[in-house]
Amino acid sequence: MPLPNFDVDITGNMRVASVATTATGADALRLTVSGTLSDAGNAETDLMANADGAVTTLRVGALAPMGPNGLAVALDTLDAVVGNGDMRIRETDDLNVASVATPNGNMDLFTGGRMVPSEATGTQSVVLLALGDIAADAGLFSGDTISLFSLGGSLTGETGQFMLMDTSDGADVRLVGQNDIFCRETR
Repeated sequence: MPLPNFDVDITGNMRVASVATTATGADALRLTVSGTLSDAGNAETDLMANADGAVTTLRVGALAPMGPNGLAVALDTLDAVVGNGDMRIRETDDLNVASVATPNGNMDLFTGGRMVPSEATGTQSVVLLALGDIAADAGLFSGDTISLFSLGGSLTGETGQFMLMDTSDGADVRLVGQNDIFCRETR
């Protein structure tokens, strides 16, 4: 019997200690906070939905975890929008990125393993950093400065050799791969 999805809708601010589910599928974990989501500081991992196919949908007005650590998560797939300010998220292992957006801020997304980004949009700096490969067959990246850093692997395609990426016009693009960099701009 499949587990029910976990859906939280908060009007105002929320301090998260730990939210976890083993549900799978679309909206396995859905967290909507109209105000600021902040870390209560008492758990090593704030959001957990790491079963295969589990999609976490995060919609917040602002994300308070600042500094190098950000919001600590263990997720399979992330779809996130931070309405105002910066997005700093630290994933413990591999992460599929369906879509992440910061319409009014910078983005720092870190994974302790492999990252498979589909879309990352910020108004200023977009930094995707992985300790494993960063792999994309059709990545859309938008921001003034776009940085893809694979500190323990390669920048490569998900199913083929080359990462195919579409970056915003005039963006400063920075690519770092410990092993190989196989990237092609598609437009």
